Order: sequence, then structure tokens, then C-alpha cells
Amino acid sequence: MQTLLLATCLFAAVQVVSAQTWTQTMAPSNHWVSIASSADGSSLVAAFANGWIYTSTDSGNTWTKTSAPSNDWTSVASSADGIKLVATAYNGTNCASTNGGTTWQTNSAFGVLGSRYIASSADGSTLLGSEGAGPVFTSTNSGLTWNTYLYDIARVVCPADGSMLVAGNNVGGIYTSTNSGANWVLIGTLGGRAYVFSLAASASGNNLAAIGTPFGEVETDNEVFTSTNSGYTWTSNSLPVNSGWEDVASSADGSKLVVVGQTGLIYTSTDFGTTWVSNNAPQLKWQSVASSADGSKLFAVVNGGGIWTSQTIPATKLYLSITNGLQYSWLSWTWSSTNYVLQQCSDLQSWAYVTNTPVLNISTLQYEVALPMTNACGFYRLATP
Repeated sequence: MQTLLLATCLFAAVQVVSAQTWTQTMAPSNHWVSIASSADGSSLVAAFANGWIYTSTDSGNTWTKTSAPSNDWTSVASSADGIKLVATAYNGTNCASTNGGTTWQTNSAFGVLGSRYIASSADGSTLLGSEGAGPVFTSTNSGLTWNTYLYDIARVVCPADGSMLVAGNNVGGIYTSTNSGANWVLIGTLGGRAYVFSLAASASGNNLAAIGTPFGEVETDNEVFTSTNSGYTWTSNSLPVNSGWEDVASSADGSKLVVVGQTGLIYTSTDFGTTWVSNNAPQLKWQSVASSADGSKLFAVVNGGGIWTSQTIPATKLYLSITNGLQYSWLSWTWSSTNYVLQQCSDLQSWAYVTNTPVLNISTLQYEVALPMTNACGFYRLATP
């Protein structure tokens, strides 16, 4: 049995910084362009250029070609539960599924402009797309209808609840919207010198990561940036130069980051990008990367190769907060790739299951349990059944 213990106010599981090993899955070798993951890392969707869309329901162990039509796919996105999926193509096609990829609906949501990138809120209702150097497309009804806003937008990302959206343009500007895309505000730049090449966000949108191409340079000179204040200011990270950084992904709390490069490098961080560790990854042309909410399951696709995964034991934190005038204590933990249950005791020996049903907070991707405050001393822990 795996356990995490909350003894006083907060117990934080120790995060071991080490290189991670990557293993190739059974997915076919193709020109994969994009991959997305459910919050627990069990359900995946991936697409390759001039080809098909595949899904997996067992963390990438096996893959199934879906009924989505063959197209020049550019990007895929998934809801947190892996049920609502969406894919975009160069010809403007938007292909969506509401049953995990079993069936698909196709429409020309983006017209002749096409869309290169797509992002989804946790519930799959808010979608955000960009052409790569053109307008932002937003939908608040899972892609049934779309609106067009800013232009010259390069990349987009959608934090969990879908009310806050983040977009980066082709001169390094970072825009945010706090009303699902109805209004946008320029709040910062990537050091004032980088084309926004890729974006990733924590569930709240407070922590962001980005890849930027310095002005006048080529993609092999891409830099990695992080922000801890929703994009107002950015810090350039100390990662190898000339690595062709291609894509970045984040855990729900923003502490765990993974970045992949076209020159074969994969680096990970467990401290919001302060320090980075090189992974034991083959020298392949990495194209896209995805992460489970707890950061323990990572998935990457290769341009002209297969789909790879790196999976570690999750280091989940159990949080305690006091609310409502000291009447309730709230215990919460990130939606994990491990099926945790909450237990309690008064003597650190006789553990019993907490019968209160955890409620998922979709805006944070955390499970929460509210317990009435008492004068008794108690201990809590997360454990696997």
C-alpha cells in the first residue's frame, strides 16, 4: 500500500530529482504532430500529419485508430476525463468527439485560414485555437460555434476552468482573457525578444511555461521561459542552447514541467523550472509532449517515429486549509494517476476510510473533502486501496 500522511498543517511528499527513462509504446511509427492526455494519464489522443487520429485508454500501452477521417492534422486536445476530444487541420477542419474518440463530427470551423493549435478547458466546453500567425478562435460550447478575436497569434493555452485564456503572438506578446475570450489584454512579453513558439499552463493559469524563438533567429535557438504571475513577467531558463526546443507541458500545479526538442533532448523540472534534469531519452525529433495532472505520466511523439512514455511513482501532496470562520477544514489533492483514497485516525495506528465523498474542483483539478472542525487531534493520509 502506498501512503501519504498529513500530520499537522501540511505534509509535502518529497520529490526526487532524477533522470527519467523513456519507453516506446506500440503506436505505429508515423509523422506524429500532437498528443494530449487526460488528467490521470490513462486516456490519450494523438494525430499524425496526412493521416489518422489514434487513441489509447491504457496510458499508451495499446493504441486504436479512430474513425476520424484522414487529414493533415496539426493539433489535438482533450478534456480532463478524456471523453471530449478535438483535432484541427491545416485545411480549416475541426473534428470533435464526445465519447473518447469512438465517433467524430467534422466541420469547417476555421474556414480557409486553418488552425495549427488547439487547447481545451478541463470540462471540454471551452476551446481555444490559433492559426499560428493569425486570429484566435474561441468556442464555449465544445466547438459547435466559434468566434474570432485577436490576430497575429502564434500559440494558445487554456487553463482548467476555461474562464482564463492565454495567447502569445509572433512578436513575443502575451495576452490573457478572463472571460473565455470575449476580451483580451496584453500583459507581458517573453523578455521582449521572442516569438511565442509553445505554451503550457497550470490548472489555475498562475504558472506558465513558454518556448520562444529569438527575433532574427531560427527554431534551433529556441529558449524556455517560465512565469509565476500569469504571464506578467517571465524568466529565461538555463537550458542547453541550439536544442530546437519544440514543446512544453505542465502538471496541474505548475511545479513539474517537461520540454522536448527536435535535436533529441528531453528535460524535466520539479521546481517550477528553477532547475532542470536531462532525461534518458533517445536522440529523436521530438514534436509534442503531454503530461498527466500530477506530472507522473509523460507522453511524447516523434516526427517520423513513434509515441514514447515515461512513468514514475506520483509524489502527490495532501493539502489542508481552514475556511468558513474556522468551521471546516478542507483536505485536497491533485487528480492523480493513482487511485488514492483518504484515511484518518487519532493514534497513527487505527486507520479508517473517510466516508465523505471527495468532490472534484474542475478549476484546480483537485479533489476536495470538507470536514467539520473539532477539538480532537487527528491524522490524515492518502493511500491506495
